[in-house]
Amino acid sequence: MAALSHRGAVELLTDLRDDVLGRGRTASKQWVQPLSGLDGRDWLLLDKLARRGTWSPPILHGVRGWSSLDLVRAPVPTVAAAAMHVDGRLRERAVRALAGRDGPIASAVLGLRVLDHVEQVASAALEVLERRPAGLEVDLVADVVLHGSGRSTAGERWSVLVEALGLDTPPVLDQLRTSTRRAARRWAVEQSLASGLLDEDAVVRIASADQDQWLRRTAAEHLLRTPSPERLRSLLDAHSVEARLTAAACIPDEHLDDPTLVGLLLDRSPRVREQARWRARRRDLDVAEVCRKHLGDPAPRVVAAALDGLAWAGDETDVATVDALLGHTSPTVRAAAVRTLAARAPEELVVQAVARHLDDPSGRVANAVATVLARAHASSSSTAQAWSSPRSTARRAAWRVDRAVGGWGRVAADLRAAADPDAHLSGLGRDGLRSWLLDGAASTWGRPDPVQARQMTEHLLGSGLSDDDEELVAFHAGLSFEKRGFSNASSPVPVVTPPARPSERRGLWDRFRHRSG
Repeated sequence: MAALSHRGAVELLTDLRDDVLGRGRTASKQWVQPLSGLDGRDWLLLDKLARRGTWSPPILHGVRGWSSLDLVRAPVPTVAAAAMHVDGRLRERAVRALAGRDGPIASAVLGLRVLDHVEQVASAALEVLERRPAGLEVDLVADVVLHGSGRSTAGERWSVLVEALGLDTPPVLDQLRTSTRRAARRWAVEQSLASGLLDEDAVVRIASADQDQWLRRTAAEHLLRTPSPERLRSLLDAHSVEARLTAAACIPDEHLDDPTLVGLLLDRSPRVREQARWRARRRDLDVAEVCRKHLGDPAPRVVAAALDGLAWAGDETDVATVDALLGHTSPTVRAAAVRTLAARAPEELVVQAVARHLDDPSGRVANAVATVLARAHASSSSTAQAWSSPRSTARRAAWRVDRAVGGWGRVAADLRAAADPDAHLSGLGRDGLRSWLLDGAASTWGRPDPVQARQMTEHLLGSGLSDDDEELVAFHAGLSFEKRGFSNASSPVPVVTPPARPSERRGLWDRFRHRSG
């Protein structure tokens, strides 16, 4: 289930409140399923929003309808709503009513109230939990409290909860390690590693293939303290990048032979390859020569890794070979060749060699070419073919290149994109124009050249901007824009001279002059 949003939490609480107060003061059972699917973070968000009120009253407040609730007989959703109410006495009553309840809703609410700022409410929740009611989901209670670690009461209450539920005992830790609740499982694995409950084989399995990246890294770091290098070597074939990276960094030199190091130099992960290059340089292994030998490998992944190594360690003698790989059948190899050519060839040669690949069938390659050309501030002639391509990926790449020039080149690229038939590209162009009108129009100096001005005028007519934005763009760029009778450049703004008003003091001045004469 996706995480609950702020708006979704407000709507859920509002509907739950209306149901509690409108259905004979008892929430219908339709709330059991949506509330049961929430995790610890979702429950904490509900609890915070239920009693927060700055400009309006809190969602769960008041006395009418709440004080007469029979919480002992009410359905669990009703008790959950009462347990998040502003009134601490009502929250305490709701907690004690959960003593005979089971399921995820009751477990989550008890975890919430363990963190309650009112001592009496928290004590009541701990009393209920100490009795270990049937059906209590310990992992959900732990997940709620662990996610609430930012609350001022969390540290002390967590220690009490660990002792009350025996969370640090081997049977409970075994249960929590198999839980789907992320925070509870992470804590359990960490505690098990610290107490030595997991053997090395179990730690290797976690470091190699666990779905949680944080746990993979934690287990791999734990293996650094193992006295057996063979355990670290077993991580070299792990699916996890974190495990292979740890092994590449920490295996002693005497246990890392050259063939193994060459395999790391061609690893599928850039981070592992970078670590392997550092170790290869320490033992004077020629990284460039290793990579050159694997440019003909049948596996595209290996060829791409070898090209990445040449971008780091190659020289100008590799340019011709890398240029030939721009025609490789694999998009991964072609994109890597573009990046390597940019790193090793002169800029003029790079622009000339890769510009034609803006229209590559693969969006990955087109993006790699656009990045290289944008850094080189390539001219608009480099993108002409891509703009006329039927592929939207090519036109988006051309837009990126032309926009990177800045100044009026940026405005021209945004106008051309705004008039493009591709909805995504036209939206990007309009967003860019609106941003320019807000922040850059007043500081864009000079005027577009005649060719730019003509193209900008043509694209402005189909840009899809509002009337006001179109006229503002035409005004700042000095374009002759005839739509809806507006013309900025060819028709000067008429100067209207207001009629002279007679002086309000003329009669007084005449009388003064006559009297003086």
